[in-house]
Amino acid sequence: MTATAKDHWHPVLDSQVLKDKPVGVKVWNSEIVLFRTAGGKVSALEDRCPHRSMRLSKGWVENDKIVCPYHLWKYDGEGKGQSPCNPQMKPRVQRYDVTERYGAVWVKPAESNAQMPEMEVEGYHYVGLDTGIMYAPFELVVDNFIEIEHSPTNHGVFAFDAQGITQVVPKVETVGDSIHVIYEGDQRNIPWYSPTQYFMPQNTRLIIDFMAHFRPVHFIYNMRWQDPKTQELKPHRIREFAFLTPVSEEETHIHLFFFSTLNLFSPQSFSPLRKLVSSRFLKMAHDEFNLDKNIVEEVARTDKRTDLKGLQLGKFDRVLRETRRLISSAYHQGPLEQQAPPEPVQLKATGTTGAQD
Repeated sequence: MTATAKDHWHPVLDSQVLKDKPVGVKVWNSEIVLFRTAGGKVSALEDRCPHRSMRLSKGWVENDKIVCPYHLWKYDGEGKGQSPCNPQMKPRVQRYDVTERYGAVWVKPAESNAQMPEMEVEGYHYVGLDTGIMYAPFELVVDNFIEIEHSPTNHGVFAFDAQGITQVVPKVETVGDSIHVIYEGDQRNIPWYSPTQYFMPQNTRLIIDFMAHFRPVHFIYNMRWQDPKTQELKPHRIREFAFLTPVSEEETHIHLFFFSTLNLFSPQSFSPLRKLVSSRFLKMAHDEFNLDKNIVEEVARTDKRTDLKGLQLGKFDRVLRETRRLISSAYHQGPLEQQAPPEPVQLKATGTTGAQD
């Protein structure tokens, strides 16, 4: 049987949040408790004591074991338990594989053989992690991440201007269980007094070349800038890995991992300055996220339907039918019936390379 997206690694928490107290998280209605040992090792178990169904995340950590606050049953990182009043019993809790990478805690089912997604790319330096929550159905959040028509009105930085967006022709291609998309148009100008001027080349064409993967759902964005006169690519590039984790039918968690070719973000650069610039960059990214969050949650309050029936879709929306099909296959184990695919557009050379480079 083909593994579903639920069987893969998902980022579930900023590592800095998990300290000496347990923390409960969710992946598509599966409740999981995370806890650290005194040595800093992270463990992940089902967030339910098999004795009387108390949430273990309401307990505490003692001698590297999590303690249920109801009857003091204890469990180690492997899920092996002890009952103070029933020493002959050998209770067990479901265990999850867990690791920490790029400032986040990641989990997957212990029986899964899924590989950790790779994010290291030669020439790029890690900038940092931004996290957020959208209280909206998963499909509506995915829609927001895959189309760019809303950028002139709802993005302050990573955006095309209002006139330029009308000239953008989406280039879309389905590749197995993934979708390759390219958007290219005039970069929205940023006020001269904004510190984001340092990150975003001005008076250029913005090229957003990305892959949307669905096992699990994550986007790999390559953002580049091109001189409109010479067609020469600017040296600065940004790569963003956006992981979307469905928590419930009306809540989605987002983890955004940023990389840049700017040497200022290199580990060899002056540390205090690197930290200052990284924090500025992440604040800029979080402000962008909040703009999207506000509009997506407003849409969800208006209409929580996740199908596309009755909607009048434009050229930027044709890809949404394909995303519905791939989400159904990956998370809901729905049939892979062929729906009307997006109109094929030949991916031609635009001075860019593919999102996989």
